[in-house]
This record gives sequence, C-alpha cells and structure tokens, in this order.
Amino acid sequence: TWVESIKKLENQEKERMTLFEFVKKHRLATKLVAMILAVSTAVTTVVTCVILYLDYARESEELVSELENAMLSHGPGLSHALWNFDTNLIERELNGIVAVPGLPFAEVISAFGARYTAGKRPEVTLQEKAHELVELDSASRPRGEKLGTLTIVASGSIILDHLKSRVITIFVSQFFKTILVSAILFVLIQIKYISVIEKISQFFVSAKSDKTFKKRIVLNRGYG
Repeated sequence: TWVESIKKLENQEKERMTLFEFVKKHRLATKLVAMILAVSTAVTTVVTCVILYLDYARESEELVSELENAMLSHGPGLSHALWNFDTNLIERELNGIVAVPGLPFAEVISAFGARYTAGKRPEVTLQEKAHELVELDSASRPRGEKLGTLTIVASGSIILDHLKSRVITIFVSQFFKTILVSAILFVLIQIKYISVIEKISQFFVSAKSDKTFKKRIVLNRGYG
C-alpha cells in the first residue's frame, strides 16, 4: 500500500505541475482574467454597499412608520385602560404592540408610578419613542389630564438580519456569474488573440537572445 501512496503523491505532484505549466503557458490570458475578477469584485462590492444602504434606509423608514401607527392605534385603548385601572386590557394592548415585527418592547408607566411592560428591550435599538397617554372623552378626544406614558422601542436587529442574508445572496450569485463570464472570456480571448500575441512575443524573445535566429513567425489565418 505504501507504493500506491507514493504513486498517488507523484500523480498529485504532476497535476500541480500541470496547472502551473498551464498558467505559465497562458500568462497573458491568466493576468487578463485575474484583472477581470478583481474589477468585477470591486464593482460588486460597491454596488452591494449602495443597495444595502438604500435597503436599510427604506426598511428603517417603514419600521419607524410601524412604530408611529402602533402609537396611534393602541394609545386610546391604553388611555381608557389606565382610566379604568384595567390591567388586563393594558397587557393585551402591550402584547398587541410587541406582536408587530420589529417592535420587541413596549412599556406603560402610569401617573401613579405603576409600570407595565411587554417583550424585551433589544440589543440594537433603531428608535425609542414616548407618547403621553391622556384622559379621553366619549369621542376619544383628549381632555388634557395625563394618565401615563407609553414607550415603544423599534429594533434594528430585524433589519440587520435581513441585510446579512442579502449580502450573502448577492455575493454568491455575483461570484458564480463572474467565474462563468471569466471562463468564457478566457477561452474566447485565448483562442482569438492571446495565442497570437504570445507567439509574437516568443518570436521576438528568441530573436533577441539569438543573433543568428532566422526562423520565420507563422500565424494561423482567421484572427481579426
């Protein structure tokens, strides 16, 4: 078995040498493809950053809008609950707020100091907004007496998680597209131009190193 292992290592060494020789033989095409990959990666990075910035701004605006809507929709119910000392209604209203994606924490502090909370404060806070709860009349219009304060916290974690998945998706898709395009360009360029340029380059190198060199350069027809 040790003989087979040695042969296997020798074959691997030959494969590595073959790849090295291939790169050495097609240096111009390899350099060109490397430049294409570098430029494509740079462009992809810039475009991805712009896309992520625009997505973050849009989703942040949408989440802040959700926070304000929660203030308007749950504020009157919480005011009535505080006026009537209805703790069950307060809990239901707060749980309804934190059920909204991106709004993980809500808190009500009454004018008497009683504190009611729902959810958990996030590690990444996008915005924290407080809203005064006042006494309402029969038409749900404020009368002016302060009953407490509603605080809602919007978390940026949900946005960041979404952006992370977008980054992975964009880079993976662009990577495979770049590899495919580079491979196609490598083949086309190698067939049509690089082989001719390399042959001319080798000819002049040989002619320069050998003053008695009289060999003619022969190019295949059909190159544009």
